[in-house]
Amino acid sequence: MEKLFESKEFNEWQSRPAWVNPQEFEVNGDELEWNKLTRENAVESFRSLERMRPFLDKGNLFEKKNGYACREKLSEMKDDDGNLKFNDQDLRFFDLYFGNDHIYVTKIESGFDITNGRHRLLMAKENGIKELPVLLNEKVKKESIMSNFELADIEKESLEQNEEAEEMKEDIEQHRERAGRLEDALQKIRAASAEIGSDQFREVEQRTEDAKVETERQLEEIRKRRDELLFENKELAGKVIEQNEKRKEVHQQVSKIKMMFEGASDEFKSQINRAGDVLSEELGNLAILQEDLLEARNALENLNI
Repeated sequence: MEKLFESKEFNEWQSRPAWVNPQEFEVNGDELEWNKLTRENAVESFRSLERMRPFLDKGNLFEKKNGYACREKLSEMKDDDGNLKFNDQDLRFFDLYFGNDHIYVTKIESGFDITNGRHRLLMAKENGIKELPVLLNEKVKKESIMSNFELADIEKESLEQNEEAEEMKEDIEQHRERAGRLEDALQKIRAASAEIGSDQFREVEQRTEDAKVETERQLEEIRKRRDELLFENKELAGKVIEQNEKRKEVHQQVSKIKMMFEGASDEFKSQINRAGDVLSEELGNLAILQEDLLEARNALENLNI
């Protein structure tokens, strides 16, 4: 069996809320058109965001339910004089950063790929702003997905189960043949012992009986080992099926990301395409691994013990 999970890795793409430093971004201001947002409003949004930040909930404000609850809380806050802390413009800026127009960036090898929010990031750089809230898309290692090393161990175990099943088959045939010969010999010895009544024959009969019992004990040991392997095989097959489903789920997520970011940079699209290719290959390898485990299970179940 060839190595199916030798060196490839895949870390899942996930989006999470984060506060990032705009100074780390490269934005070409010459390509930007200021239609929806003016430079002045962008600068004003930074001031408003800074005043709101101490009162922002710690949950994921990009989720509609959490964002709405936090916005409602801000809209009702009052100062010591009974005046509202945040006016309508402040709340519109809250929507700008945590609503549908939020800044969305992807961490790639060369830095960041900006999907939305170039205007704000550019103005933040020019005005020395150190942090802005974004929805950050990045590769993360998902612990619930087995590493390729772990899957390689399962692959190795399935191969060993196949080999051990073959060895068991040979041992069973040898033990059964020996048990048959001992039974024939035992019948003849018993007949001779009954006719002659010799102590020597009775001693030979006992040794032959002991040999037959030992052979049957060895067969029982093989049966127990076979049952252990079947149990292990069932557990391994369950793990492979579980990982197969998880990788399918990630593969679907990658496909969605590819559709969402058709206009992204070539580097980002290349990374997504590579991730999709790796997952497709791993799904194929998992299917082969499932077949290997099934082959081992069939070989074990077909042992005539």
